[in-house]
Amino acid sequence: MTYATESARLAREPFAVVELELDYCQEVYGVSPCTAALSAGNECYNTRKTCQDPANYNLGTKTYRFCEARNNLPAGVDMIPALMSPPTFTPTRIEPGKGLGFRGAVTIKIKDFPHHDRGIDPYVSTRAAASGTFFGRLLARNPYYVGRLIKVRQGYITDPFDWNNFEDRVYIIEKFDRDKNGDVTIIGKDLLKKADSDRAQCPVANAGKLLADITAVDSSLTLTPAGIGSSEYAASGTARIGDEIVTFTRSGDAVTITARSQWGTTASDHSADDLFQECKVYTNENVTDIIDDLLTTYAGIASGYIPSADWTTEKNLWLSSSNFTAIISKPEGVDKLLGELTIQGHLNVYWSESAQEIKLKAIAPPLLNVNPTAIGEYDILADSAKITDEKKQRVSQVWVYWNIGDHTQEADTNYQNLNISADLTKEGADQYGEKQVKVIKSRWISSDAQANQLAGRYLARFKDSPKAISFDLDLKDQAIRPGDLIDITTRHLQDVDGSNMATRAQIVEYKESDKKLSYMALTQEYSGRYAFIAANTMGDYSAESATNKESYAFVCLNTGLFADGTEGHKVI
Repeated sequence: MTYATESARLAREPFAVVELELDYCQEVYGVSPCTAALSAGNECYNTRKTCQDPANYNLGTKTYRFCEARNNLPAGVDMIPALMSPPTFTPTRIEPGKGLGFRGAVTIKIKDFPHHDRGIDPYVSTRAAASGTFFGRLLARNPYYVGRLIKVRQGYITDPFDWNNFEDRVYIIEKFDRDKNGDVTIIGKDLLKKADSDRAQCPVANAGKLLADITAVDSSLTLTPAGIGSSEYAASGTARIGDEIVTFTRSGDAVTITARSQWGTTASDHSADDLFQECKVYTNENVTDIIDDLLTTYAGIASGYIPSADWTTEKNLWLSSSNFTAIISKPEGVDKLLGELTIQGHLNVYWSESAQEIKLKAIAPPLLNVNPTAIGEYDILADSAKITDEKKQRVSQVWVYWNIGDHTQEADTNYQNLNISADLTKEGADQYGEKQVKVIKSRWISSDAQANQLAGRYLARFKDSPKAISFDLDLKDQAIRPGDLIDITTRHLQDVDGSNMATRAQIVEYKESDKKLSYMALTQEYSGRYAFIAANTMGDYSAESATNKESYAFVCLNTGLFADGTEGHKVI
Protein backbone atom coordinates (compact mmCIF):
# COMPACT_ATOMS: atom_id res chain seq x y z
CA MET A 1 0.00 0.00 0.00
CA THR A 2 1.01 3.63 -0.40
CA TYR A 3 -0.03 7.04 0.86
CA ALA A 4 -1.65 7.79 -2.51
CA THR A 5 -3.60 4.51 -2.42
CA GLU A 6 -4.85 5.05 1.12
CA SER A 7 -5.80 8.68 0.49
CA ALA A 8 -8.21 7.49 -2.23
CA ARG A 9 -10.05 5.07 0.07
CA LEU A 10 -13.42 6.19 1.44
CA ALA A 11 -12.81 4.35 4.75
CA ARG A 12 -9.41 5.97 5.33
CA GLU A 13 -8.38 6.73 8.94
CA PRO A 14 -6.11 9.80 9.05
CA PHE A 15 -3.29 9.65 11.57
CA ALA A 16 -0.54 12.16 12.40
CA VAL A 17 2.86 11.53 13.99
CA VAL A 18 5.41 14.17 14.98
CA GLU A 19 9.12 13.39 15.36
CA LEU A 20 11.56 15.77 17.05
CA GLU A 21 15.21 15.15 16.19
CA LEU A 22 17.30 16.67 19.00
CA ASP A 23 21.04 16.57 19.62
CA TYR A 24 22.34 13.53 21.49
CA CYS A 25 25.84 12.36 22.39
CA GLN A 26 26.72 8.99 20.90
CA GLU A 27 29.25 8.07 23.58
CA VAL A 28 28.64 6.11 26.79
CA TYR A 29 29.30 7.89 30.08
CA GLY A 30 32.75 7.05 31.49
CA VAL A 31 33.64 4.72 28.61
CA SER A 32 36.58 5.83 26.43
CA PRO A 33 36.80 8.29 24.79
CA CYS A 34 34.43 9.85 27.38
CA THR A 35 36.54 10.73 30.46
CA ALA A 36 33.69 11.86 32.76
CA ALA A 37 33.96 10.07 36.11
CA LEU A 38 31.31 11.17 38.61
CA SER A 39 29.62 8.57 40.78
CA ALA A 40 26.60 6.53 39.70
CA GLY A 41 23.47 8.65 39.70
CA ASN A 42 25.41 11.76 38.66
CA GLU A 43 25.94 10.91 35.01
CA CYS A 44 25.13 13.33 32.19
CA TYR A 45 21.97 12.91 30.08
CA ASN A 46 23.96 12.53 26.85
CA THR A 47 23.13 16.11 25.82
CA ARG A 48 25.50 19.02 25.27
CA LYS A 49 23.99 21.05 28.15
CA THR A 50 24.69 18.25 30.65
CA CYS A 51 27.99 17.06 29.14
CA GLN A 52 30.87 16.64 31.62
CA ASP A 53 33.52 16.04 28.93
CA PRO A 54 32.85 18.59 26.14
CA ALA A 55 36.12 17.77 24.38
CA ASN A 56 34.79 14.30 23.57
CA TYR A 57 31.17 15.19 22.96
CA ASN A 58 30.12 13.17 19.89
CA LEU A 59 27.13 14.82 18.19
CA GLY A 60 24.31 12.59 16.99
CA THR A 61 20.52 12.78 17.14
CA LYS A 62 17.76 11.18 19.19
CA THR A 63 14.20 10.95 17.89
CA TYR A 64 11.25 11.76 20.17
CA ARG A 65 7.98 10.57 18.59
CA PHE A 66 4.47 11.78 19.47
CA CYS A 67 1.04 10.87 18.14
CA GLU A 68 -2.63 11.47 18.77
CA ALA A 69 -4.34 9.53 21.54
CA ARG A 70 -6.78 7.00 20.09
CA ASN A 71 -8.08 3.50 20.71
CA ASN A 72 -6.38 1.66 17.85
CA LEU A 73 -2.79 2.84 18.17
CA PRO A 74 -0.45 0.60 16.15
CA ALA A 75 1.23 -2.08 18.23
CA GLY A 76 5.00 -2.27 18.40
CA VAL A 77 5.64 1.34 17.32
CA ASP A 78 7.41 3.50 19.91
CA MET A 79 5.40 6.75 20.19
CA ILE A 80 3.88 8.84 22.97
CA PRO A 81 0.15 9.64 22.57
CA ALA A 82 0.35 13.28 23.64
CA LEU A 83 -0.54 15.33 20.53
CA MET A 84 -3.40 17.61 21.56
CA SER A 85 -4.63 18.07 17.97
CA PRO A 86 -3.44 17.39 14.43
CA PRO A 87 -0.60 19.71 13.31
CA THR A 88 -1.74 22.88 11.56
CA PHE A 89 0.12 24.20 8.53
CA THR A 90 0.81 27.60 7.06
CA PRO A 91 1.48 26.78 3.41
CA THR A 92 4.42 27.84 1.31
CA ARG A 93 3.36 30.30 -1.36
CA ILE A 94 5.32 30.86 -4.57
CA GLU A 95 5.35 34.51 -5.66
CA PRO A 96 6.45 34.64 -9.32
CA GLY A 97 8.50 37.77 -9.98
CA LYS A 98 8.48 38.86 -6.33
CA GLY A 99 11.35 37.03 -4.66
CA LEU A 100 11.28 34.13 -2.22
CA GLY A 101 7.55 34.33 -1.47
CA PHE A 102 5.93 33.19 1.77
CA ARG A 103 7.60 30.53 3.88
CA GLY A 104 5.82 27.42 5.06
CA ALA A 105 5.34 26.71 8.77
CA VAL A 106 3.76 24.17 11.11
CA THR A 107 2.26 24.56 14.58
CA ILE A 108 2.22 21.55 16.90
CA LYS A 109 0.55 21.35 20.32
CA ILE A 110 1.67 18.60 22.72
CA LYS A 111 0.44 17.99 26.26
CA ASP A 112 3.01 17.84 29.06
CA PHE A 113 2.83 14.86 31.39
CA PRO A 114 4.67 12.99 34.15
CA HIS A 115 7.09 10.43 32.78
CA HIS A 116 9.36 7.71 34.22
CA ASP A 117 12.32 8.76 31.99
CA ARG A 118 12.85 5.20 30.71
CA GLY A 119 13.97 5.33 27.07
CA ILE A 120 14.90 8.99 27.50
CA ASP A 121 17.60 8.99 30.21
CA PRO A 122 20.22 6.34 29.29
CA TYR A 123 21.26 6.02 32.95
CA VAL A 124 17.82 6.05 34.55
CA SER A 125 18.54 2.83 36.45
CA THR A 126 21.24 4.53 38.54
CA ARG A 127 19.16 7.53 39.62
CA ALA A 128 16.39 8.23 42.07
CA ALA A 129 12.86 8.35 40.63
CA ALA A 130 12.47 11.19 38.12
CA SER A 131 10.61 14.29 39.26
CA GLY A 132 9.04 17.07 37.22
CA THR A 133 7.45 16.51 33.81
CA PHE A 134 8.50 15.22 30.43
CA PHE A 135 8.86 18.59 28.66
CA GLY A 136 10.16 20.37 31.74
CA ARG A 137 13.11 17.99 31.81
CA LEU A 138 13.48 17.72 28.02
CA LEU A 139 13.88 21.48 27.54
CA ALA A 140 16.22 21.79 30.52
CA ARG A 141 18.47 19.13 29.02
CA ASN A 142 18.11 20.36 25.41
CA PRO A 143 18.13 24.18 25.30
CA TYR A 144 19.85 24.15 21.88
CA TYR A 145 16.82 23.13 19.86
CA VAL A 146 16.53 26.03 17.39
CA GLY A 147 17.26 24.86 13.85
CA ARG A 148 16.92 21.16 14.68
CA LEU A 149 14.59 19.06 12.56
CA ILE A 150 10.90 18.36 13.02
CA LYS A 151 9.30 15.68 10.87
CA VAL A 152 5.52 15.65 10.54
CA ARG A 153 4.31 12.29 9.27
CA GLN A 154 0.74 12.32 7.98
CA GLY A 155 -0.91 9.14 6.82
CA TYR A 156 -3.44 6.47 7.61
CA ILE A 157 -4.00 3.69 10.12
CA THR A 158 -3.84 0.26 8.49
CA ASP A 159 -3.49 -3.30 9.70
CA PRO A 160 -0.69 -4.19 9.53
CA PHE A 161 0.74 -0.75 10.24
CA ASP A 162 2.97 0.52 7.42
CA TRP A 163 5.04 3.72 7.28
CA ASN A 164 4.71 3.58 3.47
CA ASN A 165 1.17 4.88 4.01
CA PHE A 166 2.58 8.16 5.32
CA GLU A 167 3.91 11.31 3.72
CA ASP A 168 6.69 13.10 5.58
CA ARG A 169 7.17 16.85 5.82
CA VAL A 170 10.35 18.32 7.24
CA TYR A 171 10.75 21.65 9.05
CA ILE A 172 13.26 23.20 11.42
CA ILE A 173 12.32 24.04 15.00
CA GLU A 174 11.87 27.77 15.51
CA LYS A 175 10.64 27.86 19.12
CA PHE A 176 8.99 26.06 22.02
CA ASP A 177 6.30 27.90 23.99
CA ARG A 178 4.83 26.57 27.26
CA ASP A 179 1.45 27.62 28.63
CA LYS A 180 0.31 27.80 32.26
CA ASN A 181 -0.22 24.03 32.31
CA GLY A 182 3.23 23.32 30.93
CA ASP A 183 1.80 22.14 27.60
CA VAL A 184 4.01 23.06 24.65
CA THR A 185 3.41 24.72 21.33
CA ILE A 186 6.19 24.04 18.84
CA ILE A 187 6.62 26.27 15.81
CA GLY A 188 8.47 24.81 12.84
CA LYS A 189 9.61 26.72 9.76
CA ASP A 190 10.67 25.55 6.34
CA LEU A 191 14.41 25.09 5.75
CA LEU A 192 14.80 28.39 3.90
CA LYS A 193 14.45 30.00 7.33
CA LYS A 194 18.16 29.20 7.67
CA ALA A 195 18.80 31.85 4.99
CA ASP A 196 17.21 34.69 7.00
CA SER A 197 19.44 37.72 7.46
CA ASP A 198 19.70 37.25 11.23
CA ARG A 199 21.15 33.76 10.71
CA ALA A 200 23.08 33.74 7.44
CA GLN A 201 25.20 36.44 5.82
CA CYS A 202 27.43 36.55 2.77
CA PRO A 203 30.32 37.19 3.00
CA VAL A 204 31.08 36.05 6.53
CA ALA A 205 31.83 39.03 8.80
CA ASN A 206 35.52 39.53 9.58
CA ALA A 207 36.97 40.98 12.77
CA GLY A 208 40.42 41.86 11.42
CA LYS A 209 41.50 45.50 11.46
CA LEU A 210 44.42 47.60 10.28
CA LEU A 211 47.24 47.70 12.83
CA ALA A 212 48.38 51.13 11.59
CA ASP A 213 47.40 53.91 9.20
CA ILE A 214 48.00 53.44 5.48
CA THR A 215 48.07 56.04 2.71
CA ALA A 216 46.32 55.97 -0.67
CA VAL A 217 49.48 54.59 -2.33
CA ASP A 218 50.67 52.05 0.26
CA SER A 219 50.81 48.45 -0.92
CA SER A 220 51.06 46.61 2.39
CA LEU A 221 49.41 46.48 5.79
CA THR A 222 49.32 44.37 8.94
CA LEU A 223 46.19 42.90 10.48
CA THR A 224 45.31 42.94 14.16
CA PRO A 225 44.70 41.21 16.54
CA ALA A 226 47.66 38.90 16.14
CA GLY A 227 46.88 35.61 14.41
CA ILE A 228 43.61 36.71 12.87
CA GLY A 229 44.98 36.61 9.33
CA SER A 230 45.35 32.83 9.25
CA SER A 231 42.14 32.20 11.21
CA GLU A 232 39.76 34.37 9.17
CA TYR A 233 41.18 35.23 5.75
CA ALA A 234 42.05 33.43 2.52
CA ALA A 235 45.62 33.46 1.20
CA SER A 236 44.45 35.81 -1.54
CA GLY A 237 41.27 37.54 -2.57
CA THR A 238 39.36 40.79 -2.61
CA ALA A 239 38.66 42.96 0.42
CA ARG A 240 36.99 46.20 1.42
CA ILE A 241 38.62 48.88 3.55
CA GLY A 242 36.22 51.74 4.25
CA ASP A 243 34.83 52.70 0.83
CA GLU A 244 37.72 51.21 -1.13
CA ILE A 245 37.94 47.71 -2.61
CA VAL A 246 41.38 46.13 -3.08
CA THR A 247 42.85 42.79 -4.09
CA PHE A 248 45.41 41.17 -1.82
CA THR A 249 47.66 38.27 -0.96
CA ARG A 250 48.39 37.32 2.65
CA SER A 251 50.99 35.53 4.75
CA GLY A 252 50.03 35.34 8.40
CA ASP A 253 48.90 38.83 9.42
CA ALA A 254 51.02 40.51 6.72
CA VAL A 255 48.92 41.62 3.74
CA THR A 256 50.22 42.70 0.34
CA ILE A 257 47.80 44.86 -1.61
CA THR A 258 48.12 43.77 -5.24
CA ALA A 259 45.70 46.38 -6.66
CA ARG A 260 44.03 49.49 -5.23
CA SER A 261 40.75 51.21 -6.21
CA GLN A 262 38.94 48.15 -7.61
CA TRP A 263 35.27 47.79 -8.62
CA GLY A 264 34.81 51.49 -9.29
CA THR A 265 36.15 52.66 -5.93
CA THR A 266 38.78 55.32 -5.25
CA ALA A 267 42.08 54.78 -3.43
CA SER A 268 42.22 56.73 -0.19
CA ASP A 269 43.95 56.93 3.16
CA HIS A 270 42.79 54.54 5.87
CA SER A 271 43.25 54.64 9.63
CA ALA A 272 44.36 52.15 12.24
CA ASP A 273 41.43 50.00 13.41
CA ASP A 274 39.58 50.34 10.08
CA LEU A 275 37.90 47.04 9.27
CA PHE A 276 39.49 44.75 6.67
CA GLN A 277 36.46 42.88 5.27
CA GLU A 278 36.95 40.08 2.78
CA CYS A 279 34.46 40.27 -0.12
CA LYS A 280 32.60 37.61 -2.03
CA VAL A 281 33.10 37.76 -5.80
CA TYR A 282 31.12 35.82 -8.38
CA THR A 283 32.61 35.95 -11.88
CA ASN A 284 30.44 34.87 -14.82
CA GLU A 285 28.70 32.22 -12.72
CA ASN A 286 25.29 30.80 -13.51
CA VAL A 287 22.46 31.96 -11.30
CA THR A 288 21.66 28.38 -10.22
CA ASP A 289 25.25 27.84 -9.06
CA ILE A 290 25.27 31.13 -7.14
CA ILE A 291 22.05 30.18 -5.36
CA ASP A 292 23.46 26.74 -4.55
CA ASP A 293 26.59 28.35 -3.06
CA LEU A 294 24.60 30.84 -0.97
CA LEU A 295 22.39 28.09 0.44
CA THR A 296 25.08 25.52 1.22
CA THR A 297 28.13 27.65 2.04
CA TYR A 298 26.51 30.59 3.81
CA ALA A 299 23.10 29.36 5.03
CA GLY A 300 24.48 25.99 6.10
CA ILE A 301 21.81 23.95 4.31
CA ALA A 302 22.96 20.40 3.59
CA SER A 303 23.51 19.74 -0.11
CA GLY A 304 21.26 16.69 0.14
CA TYR A 305 18.26 19.03 0.25
CA ILE A 306 19.16 20.41 -3.19
CA PRO A 307 18.10 18.14 -6.09
CA SER A 308 21.08 18.92 -8.32
CA ALA A 309 19.84 16.96 -11.33
CA ASP A 310 16.53 18.87 -11.37
CA TRP A 311 18.33 22.20 -10.98
CA THR A 312 20.67 21.31 -13.84
CA THR A 313 17.72 20.45 -16.07
CA GLU A 314 16.10 23.80 -15.34
CA LYS A 315 19.43 25.56 -15.90
CA ASN A 316 19.93 23.92 -19.29
CA LEU A 317 16.36 24.56 -20.44
CA TRP A 318 15.87 28.19 -19.44
CA LEU A 319 18.78 29.68 -17.49
CA SER A 320 21.92 28.83 -19.43
CA SER A 321 22.51 32.49 -20.35
CA SER A 322 21.85 33.79 -16.82
CA ASN A 323 25.52 34.13 -15.88
CA PHE A 324 26.24 36.92 -13.42
CA THR A 325 29.29 38.83 -12.26
CA ALA A 326 29.01 40.68 -8.96
CA ILE A 327 30.80 41.57 -5.75
CA ILE A 328 29.28 41.56 -2.28
CA SER A 329 31.58 43.86 -0.35
CA LYS A 330 30.00 43.65 3.11
CA PRO A 331 27.95 41.00 4.96
CA GLU A 332 24.36 40.92 3.69
CA GLY A 333 21.48 38.60 4.49
CA VAL A 334 21.40 35.51 2.31
CA ASP A 335 17.62 35.86 2.03
CA LYS A 336 18.05 39.36 0.57
CA LEU A 337 20.54 38.07 -2.00
CA LEU A 338 18.28 35.15 -2.90
CA GLY A 339 15.38 37.58 -3.33
CA GLU A 340 17.42 39.61 -5.81
CA LEU A 341 18.52 36.53 -7.72
CA THR A 342 15.04 35.05 -8.03
CA ILE A 343 13.72 38.30 -9.51
CA GLN A 344 16.70 39.06 -11.73
CA GLY A 345 17.20 35.43 -12.76
CA HIS A 346 13.43 35.18 -13.42
CA LEU A 347 12.92 32.05 -11.35
CA ASN A 348 11.33 30.72 -8.16
CA VAL A 349 13.06 29.07 -5.21
CA TYR A 350 10.92 27.40 -2.56
CA TRP A 351 10.94 24.61 0.02
CA SER A 352 8.86 21.52 -0.69
CA GLU A 353 7.93 20.02 2.70
CA SER A 354 6.69 16.77 1.17
CA ALA A 355 9.59 16.21 -1.24
CA GLN A 356 11.98 17.43 1.49
CA GLU A 357 14.02 19.46 -0.97
CA ILE A 358 14.50 23.00 -2.23
CA LYS A 359 12.89 23.46 -5.61
CA LEU A 360 14.15 25.81 -8.31
CA LYS A 361 11.86 26.60 -11.25
CA ALA A 362 12.37 29.13 -14.04
CA ILE A 363 9.45 31.45 -14.78
CA ALA A 364 8.92 30.35 -18.34
CA PRO A 365 6.17 29.63 -20.86
CA PRO A 366 4.82 26.07 -20.89
CA LEU A 367 6.15 23.98 -23.74
CA LEU A 368 3.64 22.59 -26.22
CA ASN A 369 4.75 19.00 -25.67
CA VAL A 370 4.11 19.22 -21.92
CA ASN A 371 0.73 17.91 -20.77
CA PRO A 372 -0.29 19.45 -17.43
CA THR A 373 -2.77 17.74 -15.14
CA ALA A 374 -6.34 18.43 -16.24
CA ILE A 375 -8.77 19.53 -13.52
CA GLY A 376 -12.42 19.63 -14.53
CA GLU A 377 -15.53 21.14 -13.04
CA TYR A 378 -16.44 17.85 -11.34
CA ASP A 379 -12.99 17.42 -9.77
CA ILE A 380 -13.38 20.65 -7.81
CA LEU A 381 -15.24 20.37 -4.50
CA ALA A 382 -18.57 22.18 -4.51
CA ASP A 383 -18.58 25.94 -3.90
CA SER A 384 -14.81 26.10 -3.38
CA ALA A 385 -13.67 27.83 -6.60
CA LYS A 386 -12.88 31.53 -6.40
CA ILE A 387 -11.22 33.84 -8.96
CA THR A 388 -9.30 37.02 -8.12
CA ASP A 389 -7.66 39.44 -10.56
CA GLU A 390 -4.05 40.09 -9.53
CA LYS A 391 -4.00 43.59 -11.02
CA LYS A 392 -0.90 44.73 -9.15
CA GLN A 393 1.19 42.09 -10.91
CA ARG A 394 0.48 43.48 -14.38
CA VAL A 395 3.28 45.51 -15.98
CA SER A 396 3.47 47.48 -19.21
CA GLN A 397 7.03 48.71 -18.77
CA VAL A 398 10.10 47.15 -17.17
CA TRP A 399 12.99 49.42 -16.20
CA VAL A 400 16.24 47.60 -15.45
CA TYR A 401 19.02 49.68 -13.88
CA TRP A 402 22.38 47.96 -14.22
CA ASN A 403 26.17 48.48 -14.28
CA ILE A 404 27.01 49.85 -10.83
CA GLY A 405 29.75 52.46 -10.78
CA ASP A 406 31.14 52.31 -7.23
CA HIS A 407 30.36 48.92 -5.73
CA THR A 408 30.48 50.22 -2.16
CA GLN A 409 27.63 52.69 -2.74
CA GLU A 410 23.91 51.90 -2.91
CA ALA A 411 22.51 55.22 -4.14
CA ASP A 412 20.16 55.13 -7.15
CA THR A 413 22.47 57.50 -9.01
CA ASN A 414 25.25 54.91 -8.83
CA TYR A 415 23.78 52.88 -11.73
CA GLN A 416 25.39 53.70 -15.07
CA ASN A 417 22.87 52.11 -17.46
CA LEU A 418 19.11 51.81 -17.82
CA ASN A 419 17.20 49.44 -20.09
CA ILE A 420 13.51 50.21 -20.67
CA SER A 421 11.27 47.67 -22.35
CA ALA A 422 7.60 48.49 -22.91
CA ASP A 423 4.42 47.13 -24.41
CA LEU A 424 2.80 50.43 -25.29
CA THR A 425 -0.27 48.79 -26.82
CA LYS A 426 -1.25 47.63 -23.34
CA GLU A 427 -1.21 51.26 -22.18
CA GLY A 428 -3.58 52.42 -24.93
CA ALA A 429 -7.07 53.70 -24.27
CA ASP A 430 -8.50 50.62 -26.00
CA GLN A 431 -6.78 48.29 -23.50
CA TYR A 432 -5.71 49.06 -19.89
CA GLY A 433 -5.46 52.82 -20.47
CA GLU A 434 -2.53 53.35 -18.11
CA LYS A 435 1.07 52.35 -17.66
CA GLN A 436 2.32 50.14 -14.86
CA VAL A 437 6.09 50.17 -14.33
CA LYS A 438 8.26 47.48 -12.75
CA VAL A 439 11.64 48.87 -11.62
CA ILE A 440 14.53 46.46 -11.08
CA LYS A 441 17.91 47.66 -9.76
CA SER A 442 20.54 45.02 -10.34
CA ARG A 443 24.02 44.44 -9.02
CA TRP A 444 24.07 41.13 -10.93
CA ILE A 445 23.38 42.17 -14.53
CA SER A 446 26.43 43.31 -16.47
CA SER A 447 25.24 43.72 -20.07
CA ASP A 448 22.42 45.30 -22.00
CA ALA A 449 21.61 41.91 -23.51
CA GLN A 450 20.97 40.46 -20.04
CA ALA A 451 18.89 43.49 -19.04
CA ASN A 452 16.88 43.25 -22.23
CA GLN A 453 16.29 39.52 -21.76
CA LEU A 454 15.08 40.01 -18.17
CA ALA A 455 12.75 42.84 -19.16
CA GLY A 456 11.40 40.91 -22.14
CA ARG A 457 10.70 37.80 -20.10
CA TYR A 458 9.02 39.83 -17.37
CA LEU A 459 6.79 41.55 -19.89
CA ALA A 460 5.90 38.27 -21.59
CA ARG A 461 4.77 36.85 -18.24
CA PHE A 462 3.01 39.85 -16.70
CA LYS A 463 1.79 42.17 -19.47
CA ASP A 464 -1.75 41.02 -18.66
CA SER A 465 -3.18 40.73 -15.16
CA PRO A 466 -2.92 37.10 -14.03
CA LYS A 467 -5.81 35.54 -12.17
CA ALA A 468 -5.48 33.76 -8.84
CA ILE A 469 -7.67 30.65 -8.74
CA SER A 470 -8.52 29.16 -5.35
CA PHE A 471 -10.14 25.73 -5.24
CA ASP A 472 -10.40 22.54 -3.18
CA LEU A 473 -9.89 18.93 -4.27
CA ASP A 474 -10.41 15.56 -2.65
CA LEU A 475 -7.49 13.92 -0.83
CA LYS A 476 -7.08 11.46 -3.72
CA ASP A 477 -5.59 14.30 -5.80
CA GLN A 478 -2.67 14.89 -3.43
CA ALA A 479 -0.08 14.31 -6.20
CA ILE A 480 -0.64 17.90 -7.42
CA ARG A 481 1.92 20.13 -5.68
CA PRO A 482 3.32 23.70 -5.77
CA GLY A 483 5.15 24.49 -9.00
CA ASP A 484 3.05 22.05 -11.06
CA LEU A 485 1.17 23.20 -14.15
CA ILE A 486 -2.54 22.45 -14.48
CA ASP A 487 -5.22 22.97 -17.12
CA ILE A 488 -8.29 23.90 -15.10
CA THR A 489 -11.84 24.09 -16.44
CA THR A 490 -14.53 25.75 -14.34
CA ARG A 491 -17.67 27.79 -14.90
CA HIS A 492 -15.87 30.70 -13.24
CA LEU A 493 -13.48 30.93 -16.22
CA GLN A 494 -15.52 31.44 -19.38
CA ASP A 495 -14.66 32.14 -23.00
CA VAL A 496 -16.24 35.00 -24.96
CA ASP A 497 -19.11 32.73 -26.02
CA GLY A 498 -19.87 31.76 -22.43
CA SER A 499 -18.42 28.26 -22.62
CA ASN A 500 -16.12 26.99 -19.90
CA MET A 501 -12.55 27.70 -20.98
CA ALA A 502 -9.67 25.39 -20.10
CA THR A 503 -7.07 27.68 -18.54
CA ARG A 504 -3.41 26.96 -17.90
CA ALA A 505 -2.16 27.86 -14.43
CA GLN A 506 0.68 27.13 -12.03
CA ILE A 507 0.05 25.88 -8.50
CA VAL A 508 1.54 28.45 -6.11
CA GLU A 509 0.05 27.30 -2.80
CA TYR A 510 -1.04 23.98 -1.33
CA LYS A 511 -2.59 23.14 2.02
CA GLU A 512 -3.77 19.75 3.23
CA SER A 513 -6.22 18.90 5.98
CA ASP A 514 -7.67 15.52 6.96
CA LYS A 515 -10.71 16.24 4.74
CA LYS A 516 -9.55 18.11 1.64
CA LEU A 517 -6.74 19.72 -0.33
CA SER A 518 -6.80 23.50 -0.80
CA TYR A 519 -4.93 25.10 -3.70
CA MET A 520 -4.17 28.45 -5.17
CA ALA A 521 -3.00 28.68 -8.78
CA LEU A 522 -1.86 31.63 -10.88
CA THR A 523 -2.83 31.71 -14.53
CA GLN A 524 -0.06 31.53 -17.13
CA GLU A 525 -0.73 34.58 -19.29
CA TYR A 526 1.93 34.00 -21.94
CA SER A 527 0.54 34.78 -25.37
CA GLY A 528 2.01 33.11 -28.42
CA ARG A 529 3.80 29.89 -29.15
CA TYR A 530 7.19 29.08 -27.62
CA ALA A 531 9.65 26.30 -28.35
CA PHE A 532 13.38 25.55 -28.43
CA ILE A 533 15.60 26.39 -31.42
CA ALA A 534 15.67 23.49 -33.87
CA ALA A 535 18.93 21.70 -34.66
CA ASN A 536 20.63 22.30 -38.05
CA THR A 537 19.91 18.70 -38.99
CA MET A 538 16.16 19.23 -38.84
CA GLY A 539 14.19 19.63 -42.05
CA ASP A 540 11.71 22.31 -43.07
CA TYR A 541 8.66 22.86 -40.92
CA SER A 542 6.32 21.24 -43.44
CA ALA A 543 8.43 18.08 -43.58
CA GLU A 544 8.84 17.51 -39.85
CA SER A 545 6.79 15.33 -37.50
CA ALA A 546 4.01 16.71 -35.34
CA THR A 547 6.15 16.05 -32.25
CA ASN A 548 9.06 18.10 -33.60
CA LYS A 549 6.71 20.88 -34.67
CA GLU A 550 5.51 21.10 -31.06
CA SER A 551 8.96 20.81 -29.52
CA TYR A 552 11.17 23.02 -31.70
CA ALA A 553 11.07 26.51 -33.18
CA PHE A 554 11.16 27.05 -36.94
CA VAL A 555 11.40 30.25 -39.00
CA CYS A 556 7.96 31.13 -40.29
CA LEU A 557 6.78 33.35 -43.16
CA ASN A 558 6.91 37.14 -42.84
CA THR A 559 3.18 37.03 -42.13
CA GLY A 560 3.97 35.55 -38.70
CA LEU A 561 2.43 32.24 -39.78
CA PHE A 562 3.62 28.95 -41.22
CA ALA A 563 2.43 27.73 -44.61
CA ASP A 564 -0.28 25.62 -42.93
CA GLY A 565 -1.63 28.72 -41.14
CA THR A 566 -0.36 27.89 -37.67
CA GLU A 567 1.23 30.62 -35.56
CA GLY A 568 4.98 31.18 -35.69
CA HIS A 569 7.21 30.68 -32.67
CA LYS A 570 8.44 33.41 -30.30
CA VAL A 571 11.84 33.83 -28.69
CA ILE A 572 12.02 34.51 -24.94
